[in-house]
Amino acid sequence: MLEFFGVIVGELTRLERTLFLAMKNIKGRQACLRRQAFTLFETILVLSIFSLIGVMITGILASSIRSVKKSQNLIKVKNATSRMVDLIERQIRSGKLVSCPDSSKVQFTDEYGNVTSFDWDGTSNMASGSATPVNLNPTDVQITSAVFACTPDVVTGRTVVDFTVTAQSTGVETAESATADFVTKIIPRNK
Repeated sequence: MLEFFGVIVGELTRLERTLFLAMKNIKGRQACLRRQAFTLFETILVLSIFSLIGVMITGILASSIRSVKKSQNLIKVKNATSRMVDLIERQIRSGKLVSCPDSSKVQFTDEYGNVTSFDWDGTSNMASGSATPVNLNPTDVQITSAVFACTPDVVTGRTVVDFTVTAQSTGVETAESATADFVTKIIPRNK
């Protein structure tokens, strides 16, 4: 019987040891799990940092898009105004008897002998005053100022026209609006 109790005590000791090691192992795993998980503070901190980075990237992208639109509007304004200035320049250059009755109008005789004028109406339109008045600027570009200045050239005897025009895009947000200035000197070929 003693042997029986010895075996039972031995088994209990072995069982205690196994339970002790198992408990120790479980506590070790819990400690390990605690070290692997994030606290609420850490999670909120990381989310805040990522949110801040997201807001900054969104601001940069919005600014870039606005800059691209402004560049596109500037190109549109420059192209439209350049076409208008080229047309006026070509007409005056081939004309004769050039005069500027006031700073918003230039008058001349075209190559066919017709009295023609270019007139800025003070609002947004640059019109050709030939047989049928024609609005020279497109609808999405507004002329904000146009000045014609006629001065006689003492060497050639021709009237030199200094033409300055400022145009801006219309129908867009203020931040995307673009303005372009053109200054040109026109010397007619004929007197």
